[in-house]
Amino acid sequence: MKPFVRVLVLVFAAMVLCIIALAPVEISAAEPEVLTVKNCKDLATLLKVSSEDDPFVKEFAQKYHGKKIEFDGYCWDWANFSSGKTLFTTMIWAGDIDNFETYFAGPKCRVENVSNVSFPQLLNRRNVRIIAKVGNYKDSHTYLMLDLISIKYR
Repeated sequence: MKPFVRVLVLVFAAMVLCIIALAPVEISAAEPEVLTVKNCKDLATLLKVSSEDDPFVKEFAQKYHGKKIEFDGYCWDWANFSSGKTLFTTMIWAGDIDNFETYFAGPKCRVENVSNVSFPQLLNRRNVRIIAKVGNYKDSHTYLMLDLISIKYR
């Protein structure tokens, strides 16, 4: 390659690098993989609503549909959801269960189609740690649907 052509190639390469370096770069904060009360202000607000039909519950469901959330809560009795007695459903509330006469405030969450091998029966009326995907808000029943990923006694 002739020296003149070599210089042209180097100048062209330098120009391309300058254009790339000067191009605007869009940087956005990555959303955490799992939303918690520590990294999501909206989740912290949701878990403190004073009524299960608070409009914020529906707003949260629409904004975070399909996102993973993790929170402390308690579940009530697991009921059979299928005729084959292999799928179960329960309601989950935020916070801790104090006794069997606990007042049900805050968001009322529902999980359905949970396989009987996915949870121990000992989770009835117990404090649990939930990881779930946010589903729809059911206006007719005022509950937030969750797609259960993990539930552990705490």
